[in-house]
Amino acid sequence: MQKSVDSVVSQGDTGVNGQRDDLTRSLVKQEGALDTVNKQYQAGIISQKEWSDQTKVIHDQIDATSASLANLRDPCRSGSFANASRTKRICLNGL
Repeated sequence: MQKSVDSVVSQGDTGVNGQRDDLTRSLVKQEGALDTVNKQYQAGIISQKEWSDQTKVIHDQIDATSASLANLRDPCRSGSFANASRTKRICLNGL
């Protein structure tokens, strides 16, 4: 019985808070990568073309991650969910 509990718990928080945490960590890593690329360019380690190509990719990733963060919705608070009665029951009862 404990194995089934451990199996579910080991997956982490797949809810809105867990998704927000994952996306926030991704955003921090992406911003760190952008900072690194900028420093490499300033130090003359990479060319302007390499810097341009890499920063475009990183900015696209940052934009996508930021959009995902902005679009996170907690079904217990948003009021718009597909299976309203079941979701409402889960939100109210924690089941």
